[in-house]
Amino acid sequence: MKQLNNKMTKTISFAIAALFIFSAGAEKKEAPNRDGLSIVKSSLSKSDPGKYTLRPITLVPANLQLPSANNHRAMVQFSRSMNSTVVSTKNIKPVKAVSQEYWFNVSGNQLKKGVEVNTSGVEALVRISPVSSVNPLEKKASRIKTQSGNVLKKQNGQTAIDLELLEITAPDGRVMQGQNAMSFSANAKQLSTTDFSQGSSGFKMSKSLSSGRFQLKTNQTIADKQQYTIYVLDKNSPFKLNLEMASQQIFSGNQLSAKVHMSRSGKQSKLNSVTAKFIAPDGKVFPVKTNGLRNGILEFNQKLDMPFSNQVGLWEMHIESQAKEGQLQISRNSKLAFAYQPRTAKVNQISQPTHRNKRGLSRSVKVSASHAGRYEVTGLLYLANKGGAKQVIAEARTAKWIEPGDAELTLLFKSSLLPKLQKGQYFSVAKIGLNDQSRMSVLE
Repeated sequence: MKQLNNKMTKTISFAIAALFIFSAGAEKKEAPNRDGLSIVKSSLSKSDPGKYTLRPITLVPANLQLPSANNHRAMVQFSRSMNSTVVSTKNIKPVKAVSQEYWFNVSGNQLKKGVEVNTSGVEALVRISPVSSVNPLEKKASRIKTQSGNVLKKQNGQTAIDLELLEITAPDGRVMQGQNAMSFSANAKQLSTTDFSQGSSGFKMSKSLSSGRFQLKTNQTIADKQQYTIYVLDKNSPFKLNLEMASQQIFSGNQLSAKVHMSRSGKQSKLNSVTAKFIAPDGKVFPVKTNGLRNGILEFNQKLDMPFSNQVGLWEMHIESQAKEGQLQISRNSKLAFAYQPRTAKVNQISQPTHRNKRGLSRSVKVSASHAGRYEVTGLLYLANKGGAKQVIAEARTAKWIEPGDAELTLLFKSSLLPKLQKGQYFSVAKIGLNDQSRMSVLE
């Protein structure tokens, strides 16, 4: 009995470890679109791929007073010596995501009739999770006994899928259940201690099954309207969806630039259709306008004039794609997070002359603010000569509270940091930056 228990423990641990490689980000459920905006799906035109677009929609920015994280009102000035080896750069690097997975929602009624799952590699991992329709804080778990005798958790009417009652039809027409179709499985009880949503069940398809189109069908008694999310990780497939975003910080009115393409074993493959959307922190959905497919790459630049979310958090860009090669249907989903925020202030004017006195060398910077808050101006001091050579020698920072309107912040480089000028040398202030300290964002 002890050996049997050890064997079962190892099997369950292996199952949980393997299922963990599903994207944690895919766990987030999408709330209904409270603005009444429709998600528009379209396929790439075979005759003219450049015509592929998602219907744009006009959105009115909300006049939202943002919360302040830093309300300190006193002005602070700071300066320090610098050299070229410690100069901080603000080079924005693109962010990338590579996906071999996809997910979609089905109803209990559909799952009882049978739903299709496509794979392009063997031993795909599949997870089925009930979708919550209630406030997580109001969930009350109760224990129920399934038809097969397993004790599972039921959360406010959400029934976990019993894998022993799940019927799998292989691409060759074979209909199998349990160990005949799954090399291992983990039911809701075994996954209850993981980070997966309550009621999740998962399995790995048997190595004896080929890739292609499968059908999943449950013979279990479940509610017709209960929603389930099916996640498929096609981990052994050569097909990967590549998503790249130029920057993860986007200001209102600026462009979000991204591109997406499918690859097979590192080489570019053909995309047949793409759906793109933005998900706000509060679950609201906004469509993404694309520029069309060229050379197998979908590039788009979307001007963000959307309302700001009522909740603090990151936005997400979601991509759903379809590709086809021979008889194989390839589905891939991907997403990347980005910070969407208003440009609460901007540098309006930088005084050209520098002023020098006993305290040091100063340069005035005029800032225009649309929101009250604590703002910081930064700048670098260079030692230059008429030949064009420049060497950074100091950094200065000044921060103070600004009400909506125009204000002046002065950068002060202390006298102790200033070397004696030689013939032909002069000081130059450059690399002016602006930070919103109340909302922890870099503006310029």
